[in-house]
Formats: sequence, structure tokens, C-alpha cells
Amino acid sequence: MNKDKISELFYYYSEGDGFNEFLEFDRVENKVSQCHDLHAFILFEKLGVCRYDEIVSAAEHDIIYLSVDTDKFAEVATPELILELSRCGIMYDDIEDVFTMYA
Repeated sequence: MNKDKISELFYYYSEGDGFNEFLEFDRVENKVSQCHDLHAFILFEKLGVCRYDEIVSAAEHDIIYLSVDTDKFAEVATPELILELSRCGIMYDDIEDVFTMYA
């Protein structure tokens, strides 16, 4: 999947017509954690897309920046995966090319 499509889907779920799915963690099936943030972090780790040995790369005000290789993510991304991550509160900043979430 290309980054434009990734950006489009994340926007749809975090700000667009699909906003009713954003942070609806109770709709996630096969949870690997009961915490929405940990579930997302574990998904990124299982996908092998983490850049470093830490998932959180920075924090500013109320936003956390995640250390995820967006090029590797694009290779494995599916609409279902993006929906699941959106339900965990993950967002994609296409200007900075980084995954974020609210603190």
C-alpha cells in the first residue's frame, strides 16, 4: 500500500466520516493486550516495523510520536490493519511521515 492511501485511511478514521471507529478499542477482536496503546505497540512490534529498541521516540504537549518505519509499514499495511490501529488511537501525520497518538 502506498503512503497516500495510508494517509487517506488514517484520516478517514481519525477525522473523516469513519471517526466513529477512532478509539473504539472494544471493537478490536483478538486483543493481545487489554490496553489500547499496548495493543498497538505490540502490533507494530509483531509486524517488524519498529525502528529502534523503543516504540516512543518523542512527546510534545499531548502528542506521542512513535518510532515506526513507515516504509516497512507500507509494505505490510492493509485497510483492516489501519482500522485496528485507528481503534487503538493511532494516527498518521503525512507531513512529518510519523505515527502519533494522544498522550
